[in-house]
Amino acid sequence: MSPSSVLFHYQNNSFQVATASSQRLAYLIGEDHQSSLNTAPDEPLIIQLRASFSPVFDSFKSSYVNRLIVNREAHSSVMSTSNSFEELVKLKSKEWELAVRFVYREGTPDYGRIFPDGLKPFYSGIREDRISTIEAFLGTIVADPNFTELSADVQIFMTDINLKFDTLKENQKKQAQASRSLEEQRIILTENLYGNLGLLMNKFKSNPVQLENFFNFNLLKHPVKDEHEEFSGSVAASQTVNILDRIFTESSEVLISNTGVADLKFCLTTDAVTDCQSTGLLLKAGESRDLPVSDLGNLNNRFLNVTNIYSTETGYYSLTIIK
Repeated sequence: MSPSSVLFHYQNNSFQVATASSQRLAYLIGEDHQSSLNTAPDEPLIIQLRASFSPVFDSFKSSYVNRLIVNREAHSSVMSTSNSFEELVKLKSKEWELAVRFVYREGTPDYGRIFPDGLKPFYSGIREDRISTIEAFLGTIVADPNFTELSADVQIFMTDINLKFDTLKENQKKQAQASRSLEEQRIILTENLYGNLGLLMNKFKSNPVQLENFFNFNLLKHPVKDEHEEFSGSVAASQTVNILDRIFTESSEVLISNTGVADLKFCLTTDAVTDCQSTGLLLKAGESRDLPVSDLGNLNNRFLNVTNIYSTETGYYSLTIIK
């Protein structure tokens, strides 16, 4: 019997099709199914599905959260690198040209030797070429005793922008790897969801409505956007800032990152000004945590605050609502 060129309806993995453009939807469907299995009566099939599905979903969730963290780091690198190139255009190149012109008047051979094409190479072109322009400029002035301080300033800036650009390229590689890994995990997850649906269809063949106890089919009918609410900001030394004012539930989950150099504490409190010194979650500089909101305090408290426990450094944070 030759295979049909048109798939019968039930041969289509609806989980895989619906989540093709939304990893977040895959997460929500998988999390709902795992929760349903965990709360279902301990029957042999349910115990079997629970044991096989849990590690699959946990692997997907780990890749999902990792991709969020990597994307955040890549975005931070883009902003940091862009700021440095903007500084090059608006400030540094003009300062350097002024320092050179103070010694060698514009139009002289020495000025032309240092700036053969004026400042245009600092302003335009791909980033690699503009970094090469800085390196060439430094190579031209470094041996001139008139430019000892200028050379030091250019060297510091070049080292900094090279580091930022290298970090950006590395984070973009990590971003691509994380996306590939997450897509692989999405396929595995949706194949398991499809398989579990088949087993449960057989179990409840006389009462198919029971399937709704294990799958939120509304998510397949009304897909969600692959977007998250994100909040970021700063908190001054020894100060407290309110991030959110909303009602959370037992299922609420967040990803919190400390993106600065000061240690921060996060908590749920009764108002927007109460600090988190005595309660809450401590995140050291550079740390990220994916956790239920209930880990931050009493869910009856609707204010999610952050306290900077450092007395000298400004703190920076980023928070993503996962669900």
